[in-house]
Amino acid sequence: MISAFSRLRAELDSWHKREERFEKLFPNMLQENRPFQEEKWRYASSVIHRYKDVRDDDVAVLLRLVRQQNAELEKKLFPGFWNRLFNRMVNHYRMSRSLGGIQNPAVHDPLRALKAALVKSGFESVIKKLEEQVQSDKKELVLQASRNFSAEDRMDYRLEIAQDNAGTYFLKGLHAELNGAEKTTSAYFSTEDFTELSSSQAYNFLNGRPIVSTYENEQGERQMVWKQLDLLQSQAEGKMQVNEFHPTYGFDITKELDRIEKNCGHSIPRQEVLKSMEEGRRMAIELSLNGNKVQCYLQANPAEKRIDIYDASQQKIDIDKQEAITVGRVIAINSKQDKIAAPVNRQKIVHRNRRKLGI
Repeated sequence: MISAFSRLRAELDSWHKREERFEKLFPNMLQENRPFQEEKWRYASSVIHRYKDVRDDDVAVLLRLVRQQNAELEKKLFPGFWNRLFNRMVNHYRMSRSLGGIQNPAVHDPLRALKAALVKSGFESVIKKLEEQVQSDKKELVLQASRNFSAEDRMDYRLEIAQDNAGTYFLKGLHAELNGAEKTTSAYFSTEDFTELSSSQAYNFLNGRPIVSTYENEQGERQMVWKQLDLLQSQAEGKMQVNEFHPTYGFDITKELDRIEKNCGHSIPRQEVLKSMEEGRRMAIELSLNGNKVQCYLQANPAEKRIDIYDASQQKIDIDKQEAITVGRVIAINSKQDKIAAPVNRQKIVHRNRRKLGI
């Protein structure tokens, strides 16, 4: 949750992800499955019901599209005017009971959604300060937080809180600063560009690691994009250059894992590794190299369309040549428990100016 529009978009995204999961379980069945389509209609009706009083132009436009799509679904499910009217009344009664008679809880409880978002993002420690500052009736608030990721790395955060037209508080932006053993790196993350940024993701971004984000294309399909800060370039107001790598750019992480398994003769726990790298973390695994088992760390490198492998001695491994190559400087692994540091390839990325690569 960020602003009213972002909350609404997140709720619709949640349904799309749910629909994708069921589609994988029951291919080509959901469109004609009446119980599922009724559930979809009820969900959309609930979203419309809860956001209809929010005074925001972007929300109004998005709700108009949702209403149009839901009206078409309603005609398909409930042919005939009186049939639709009856089902609307029944559904409205159910929603009123489930919401306790409150039509728009986000408006009546201006901190509820923000608190939930702060907990989800790893900033639960600032909630008490938030409640205290709200009593001052300020339109914009600033909250401070810190977190140690290792003995060398400390993250300092400054959260900017604002109110929308409905009086609901939301996260406007996040200034993050990484204080490491070698240097300090900082960046400002606008919540319009980074809709669901957690404290850990900000840390991974400032360490130069890429993170996966999802978006909806013009055809309404869910797409994945890798985002990575360009630590060599900065913009106004502390913002960092962001490089985006879309599927058509050509980075296939699954094929890269196949290549690693083939060359190393060692199976990889796919789901765990993929989740770790997509969230910007390094994944520690054991590989067989030259007949020896070696503790390694995997890191996605979408810019070069590959997965980088580092060993325990801080060397980058070229599994095609079966030899180690020393590169870059050393940074801390993204875990409080990890004591081994691994290097980051600081090769300058040629794709600049926030182009959506591959499109």
